[in-house]
Parts: sequence; structure tokens; C-alpha cells
Amino acid sequence: MGQARHSKRQSVKVYISHSNVDTVFARHVRNLLVERVNAEVFTTDDLSAGEKWEPKLRNELSSTDVVVALLTPNSVISSWVLHEIGAAWALEKPIIPVVARRDVLNKMPVSLEGAQVIELTNVDSRENADKFVDAFEESLAAAHLQ
Repeated sequence: MGQARHSKRQSVKVYISHSNVDTVFARHVRNLLVERVNAEVFTTDDLSAGEKWEPKLRNELSSTDVVVALLTPNSVISSWVLHEIGAAWALEKPIIPVVARRDVLNKMPVSLEGAQVIELTNVDSRENADKFVDAFEESLAAAHLQ
């Protein structure tokens, strides 16, 4: 990995909304954000077995700075992902859609009009990781979080 660029900037709190089927993709995104953007990242991996997860999700959503919605064929049909996006919208949180395939945007039952969509295809490619980090930082700046 390259030199971290985030040492001078305050940490940003990120909530990653994703389908359970896309946990590996969510972990890759989390790692990129933690290592290269100085982000505190919440995913469902942070839930403990037996924990009352609904209040935890509400607390995390209400205290986050930005919501990253991983939009995949699995997540656009997930009622939980749609709940989380709706909750983020109601809380007026910036929502950054991340897609591996742009065609999933046509399948979203809710509008993300005005949101800057970030494409992230091959998460193992350094070039794609660099493009993702740059686009994410641009989205933070547009949301006045940087």
C-alpha cells in the first residue's frame, strides 16, 4: 500500500450498508477506508452474536458522518439495505452509492438522485483502489466532510 494521505485530517465516521451476501466486498471497502482515508467504519461485522442489533444499527446510523451504500444485485433487493438507506435519508446523512456494476442503479426501488456514484470493480487492483479512494474523498468534500 502507498503512503497514507490522511494523517492531517480528522477521522470520518462511515456506516457501510450492504447485503449479508456481500460481506467480503464490504470488508474490502472497509479496509480501504480505514487504511487510506482515516475512517472509523461500521459494518455488520461489528455486531456480536446475541447482541440486540436493531438499537446498535440505529445508534450507528444516527452517529455516522456518511453512509456508503454498496449496491449490488443482492443489496438492491434487500429490505434491510433499503431500510438503512431510507433511515440515512431521513437523518439527512450524505449517502455515497458504491457499485461494482452500474446497471444495478436501474434496479434500485429508491431514488439516489444527486448522489455521486462511485464505481469499484476489482477491489484487489491498486489502480481501482486509488480511483475509489480519490472518488470517496471528492464525495466527502462535496458533502463538506473534508
